[in-house]
Amino acid sequence: FPSHDSNLIVNAFVAWGYWVNSKSHWIYTSYSQPLAETSSRFIQDTINSDWYLSICGTELGRIRKADEFDTSGADGIGVFKASGVGGSITGYGAGLKEVASGCVILDDPANPNEALSRAETDKLLFWLENTLTNRLNSDKSFILIVQQRLNTDDLSGHVLATYPDECYHIKFPAVLQDENGEEYCAIEATRSLKSLQIYRDWE
Repeated sequence: FPSHDSNLIVNAFVAWGYWVNSKSHWIYTSYSQPLAETSSRFIQDTINSDWYLSICGTELGRIRKADEFDTSGADGIGVFKASGVGGSITGYGAGLKEVASGCVILDDPANPNEALSRAETDKLLFWLENTLTNRLNSDKSFILIVQQRLNTDDLSGHVLATYPDECYHIKFPAVLQDENGEEYCAIEATRSLKSLQIYRDWE
């Protein structure tokens, strides 16, 4: 998917999560604090919309900050924290001791302009291994990584290589084939078929 589409899907997933369980706990991260806060505001606007409130018992609570909000509903009080990679999330946790109760989300955790920087990749891996994994509240909590693959040793590559039996790997190919076997681009709004074929051949 183009990055803006995947971001909307992730935001909708969180809003749906609060619909299912108003007391769910989420930590949302992106490569920059402003991007994380943009998603936080989008989710808050969704929860506070008339159509959402008309069909869901969950509503926003008293905390309505750019990087943090809470929710209330029949299940209890929920919490949401947004942070840029490397930001402080001390005191926050994700998920509860039940299913459908939130998770840690890394949505576009790496800046595309720094995709080939070993230092930036190492910093991201360190934050994942030493901070985010410690923010899971129970063995039912999980980490969701949504990422455009930037190189073979990026965050997703590291996780797949290090934890092969603990991951669900979902791939959405950018190049597909029609009923006649002809290739076409699934994201033609942002990429041409020729550019993707050149990149694939280069790999």
